[in-house]
Amino acid sequence: MRRALAVLIFCVVSAGSTVCAQTTAPPDAPQKDTGPTQPASPPAETAPQNLPLVEEPPSASTDDQTPPPALRSVWEGVTLQRLMHDVKITDLAIALFALAIALFAWAIFSSLRKQPDADGLTDEGRRVVDASENAAEAARRSAETAEQALGLMRETAERQLRAYVTIKQFVQTPARDGRGWLLHVVWQNAGATPTKGFRYWAMLRDFDDTIPDDFEFTPGGIKDYAGGELGANGSVSSPPLLLPAQSIARMRDGSRKVLLLGQAAYADFGGHHARRETRFCMEVVLAGDATGEEAAPFSFVYYPRHNYMT
Repeated sequence: MRRALAVLIFCVVSAGSTVCAQTTAPPDAPQKDTGPTQPASPPAETAPQNLPLVEEPPSASTDDQTPPPALRSVWEGVTLQRLMHDVKITDLAIALFALAIALFAWAIFSSLRKQPDADGLTDEGRRVVDASENAAEAARRSAETAEQALGLMRETAERQLRAYVTIKQFVQTPARDGRGWLLHVVWQNAGATPTKGFRYWAMLRDFDDTIPDDFEFTPGGIKDYAGGELGANGSVSSPPLLLPAQSIARMRDGSRKVLLLGQAAYADFGGHHARRETRFCMEVVLAGDATGEEAAPFSFVYYPRHNYMT
C-alpha cells in the first residue's frame, strides 16, 4: 500500500509538471519610446540544418560569460502571474483529478494503519479468522465423534453377530456294571451366526490331596474332536468321560481331587476374524451318594484359573 501511495504522489507531481511544461511564453511587451532610436539588434541567425554529428567546439570567448541555453533552468522566468495567465481548464481538471486520487489513496492507507497487530489483519478480518478456526475445530470434533460412534456401532454389530461357544451343561450318567460314572460336556453356540472350523476337546484330571496353583492346561498328545459347524443356538456333546469308582471312593475320603476341563476353538462365519477360543476348568465335587442311580452325585465348581472366552 505504501508503494501504491508513492506511485500516486509521483503521478500528481508529474501532472503538475506537465501543466507547467505546456505553458507558452508570453509575447514580449511592446517597447516604449524612451529616446533616440537605438539601432536594431541584428537578427538572430537561423540554426544551421543537418549539422554533422561530431564537430569541433567553438573557441570560447573571454568577453561572453553568458551560459548556453541548454544549461539554463527550465523554471527560469516562470512566475505566478505567467502560470495563472497560461493555465487552462483542462489542466486544472487534470490536477484536481490527480489530487482526488491522492486523497483517496491516503484515506485507504490511514484506515489500514489502524490494524490491531502486526499480522496485517483488521478487527473484522481477525473475527473472520477466529470464526473459521472455531468452525474447523468444531468440524474436527464432529469427525472424531462420528468416528467413535461408527467404531462403537461396528463393535456392537460384531458382538451381536458373532458366534459365542459356551458350555450349555454337564451331563452325568452311571456307567454299566457299576464301574463308575460317565460325564458329558455339552457345547453350544449362543451367538447369532454359525461357527467355522469348530474343534474341541474335554478331559478329566486327577490330583492327589490338593490341586496345584498352576499346571499345564493342555497336556501333550491331547486329542481334539471336529464337532462340525455349530449354527445359532446349536449344540454338540463331547464323547463320554469315565470317572472310575476307585477315584470316587478317594474323593469321598478327601485324598483325591478331580478337575473337568476342556477347550473349544473356532472362527466366525466368513473367515475375516481371528480364531476364537473358549476354555473351562471345573472341580468335580462329590455332593451325594455315588453308589445309587437315582440322583446325580456330582456338582461342578469353577476353578480360579483357566476359565475365559475370546
